Amino acid sequence: MATTLQQVQQALGTDKFTVLAVAVDQALEARNREVSLDEQIETLDVQQLAENYGTSLETLRKQISDFVGAGAVFKLGKKWVIRKQTFLQFLQARERSVAE
Repeated sequence: MATTLQQVQQALGTDKFTVLAVAVDQALEARNREVSLDEQIETLDVQQLAENYGTSLETLRKQISDFVGAGAVFKLGKKWVIRKQTFLQFLQARERSVAE
């Protein structure tokens, strides 16, 4: 089977984007299958994270929403939480934005 690079090189015009989109979708699906159910549901206390990073809960919630999207931080009982995987996405997005 041809590699993604070979498929892109063989594709014409805008079909190159389709080849790349399919490859990205397949990679994301494979990654999601690799994550166990326990890892998918594990959450972090956002108040505790804010204290650890020396910021307020509201500031951290806003930063996460700006980078990952609204709804990433949600209230569960009396605590604001975020899925561990989503927090990792936030950290990676922040890291990329600082590097640019």
